[in-house]
Amino acid sequence: MNLYAYNVPGAKSAEANKERFTAYKESGLTTLYLTGWLSYCLNGDEPWAGSSAQKCFELAKEVGIEKIIIRDQRLYEGLVDLKDNLIGKGKDFRFQTEDELLDYVRFCMKDYVKEPMLLGLGLHDEPDIGYVNSFGYVYRAIKKVAKEYGRDDFYIQMNLNPMILNAYFLMHPDYKNMTESQLYENYVDAFLESTGADIVCVDNYPFRPSNIGGRFLAGYYSSLQILNKVCKKHGARLAFVIQSFEMYHKTNITAQAGYRRIATVNEMFLQMNSVLGFGVRDVAFYTFETMNSEPESPYRTQDGSSFITEGCEKTHIFYFAQSAIEHAKSLEPVLFNYDYTGARILIHDSVKRCEKDYLASEGIFDGNKILEPTAPFDNTYEFKCVSNFSCDKDVLLITELEKNGDNTYIYMVLNAIDSPYKIDPSAMNVDVWLKPEFKSVNAFINGKWTEKELDNGKITWKLSQGEAVYFVPLKK
Repeated sequence: MNLYAYNVPGAKSAEANKERFTAYKESGLTTLYLTGWLSYCLNGDEPWAGSSAQKCFELAKEVGIEKIIIRDQRLYEGLVDLKDNLIGKGKDFRFQTEDELLDYVRFCMKDYVKEPMLLGLGLHDEPDIGYVNSFGYVYRAIKKVAKEYGRDDFYIQMNLNPMILNAYFLMHPDYKNMTESQLYENYVDAFLESTGADIVCVDNYPFRPSNIGGRFLAGYYSSLQILNKVCKKHGARLAFVIQSFEMYHKTNITAQAGYRRIATVNEMFLQMNSVLGFGVRDVAFYTFETMNSEPESPYRTQDGSSFITEGCEKTHIFYFAQSAIEHAKSLEPVLFNYDYTGARILIHDSVKRCEKDYLASEGIFDGNKILEPTAPFDNTYEFKCVSNFSCDKDVLLITELEKNGDNTYIYMVLNAIDSPYKIDPSAMNVDVWLKPEFKSVNAFINGKWTEKELDNGKITWKLSQGEAVYFVPLKK
């Protein structure tokens, strides 16, 4: 599992970088992802030897980081920004043939591709559909050059748009008659088809501030269903980005200057358990260090909403994320042998007002706007081992994963309630009934696996917001 965070410094003084990289390592993150306005690693014609990127490799090794993903600016935006003008005959195209592109990629990668710590490269973030052809060309060229150096496992970080954006709507000739879920599936499928990618990443952030409705992001869980469907089709694994601060909080959006929805440890665990339960293999965080953006920007991360401040002070987010990372690592040896198969959501009657945001409704794009900007959660899946389930409050999410297609299953049971909807501070009581052939479960509780007998076919837990239990049904 690769665990990384965005907005990592890459061109500060050596002393400042060492302090930040040390904090990065201490948080539990495993892979240094050098992004940000000063960390595109190669700036124009800057040679590798003596570059800020090479210095970052040396510093990372010194503090104990073992893997690095970089962004070569010449490949990251310098090519994919050309969209459909990358390869073709005539003066309007950058390259006349794919072989010319390949030679250029060889030139860019030759000095760093053999670096032992280099895991791979990042490509342009959140591309719209106009990038799909250039993405395919560049992705395949990078993979081919890496393979020439014996790097069959070369990692390419490709972060696609979340389902809440409309960058994928106009890609289909019949888009006016298609639902948002159909359009999004088509968008992700197009990029995996074009690139042949073995991993795809998506960022999607469920938590919004309460002064604009406090809603849990509609379509959050249905997008994970769609992503799993497309990844399974292409044999790709799924990576996902977790938020460390609420989105859309400044005055130009909310008309309330300075409002903050401070992230809690429960919300960090809710996100981590959600993505692990949906079979996500690599997890990223947005963001590591405070970004100094415009005061009115809805994306501005003030001190306290990232792992560290600009002064390299650890925030509460650092420790919340550290705990969630430790949780994921402890689950990995068992959980990552299983692949996602299906999920169900149960909304308790006391919080029915949030039903639409969790289950969502489907809409049609009429050419000007989405009449209903959500996509439905498929809540019809039939579990292979679980016969029934109930809760006495909040929102219950159950996911099922199968081990190597051999009819052995693991389940995640999660209290997925978002804070603005919670009306009772006490923990949720959850009952899960297993089919008659099962007599006990091997459950992951408080960081360890423990066998627990069923009581008349039933097992019961108390789960606070964001808390989950994982269990494997046993017949003996």
